[in-house]
Amino acid sequence: YVNHCLEILEAEKVNLNHVIVVCHDMGGAYGHEMMKKLPLRSKFISINTLSGKLFFKRWTKLHNILRSSYMLLFQLPVLSHFILKKFYKPLRVLVYKAMGLNELLVPLKYDHNVLHGINFYKVLMKEFYLFFKQKSLKQSALIIWGAKEKILVSPDGPELSQFYEKAEMATLDGGHWLQ
Repeated sequence: YVNHCLEILEAEKVNLNHVIVVCHDMGGAYGHEMMKKLPLRSKFISINTLSGKLFFKRWTKLHNILRSSYMLLFQLPVLSHFILKKFYKPLRVLVYKAMGLNELLVPLKYDHNVLHGINFYKVLMKEFYLFFKQKSLKQSALIIWGAKEKILVSPDGPELSQFYEKAEMATLDGGHWLQ
């Protein structure tokens, strides 16, 4: 994903000094990785996301593993397909209520649109080894967090300073999907 984004920017002849990378949730790991390849004047905005390295650091605590354990299910192709197809409607309601969303906003049936989302997690987990090597970002970063976020725990000052040299934290009234 990172290389594809950079290829598009290059093809469009975008001045990389003016790039602002905005990412959400698991896209933050990719955004963090992309920032390593951009000039120092570029900016990073992270919405309810952790750098890949911080995400893995958090996985050393059981309560954080349980909060994100659904990602492991997607690595088992036949089992995840069977479970999601069989229990899609109740799982949809459960997950979206936990996130504070209206479950009617999601596809009502298990179809190819849902499979695209699952495939994103499969690819992401295959590439996560890259994120173990992440260093702190030198570019300016704005970390935006929803006060009602129920899946990820907000990073604190010491955690931010390990992964971002220049970061500001803003908390907004909202959950995982800030609007």
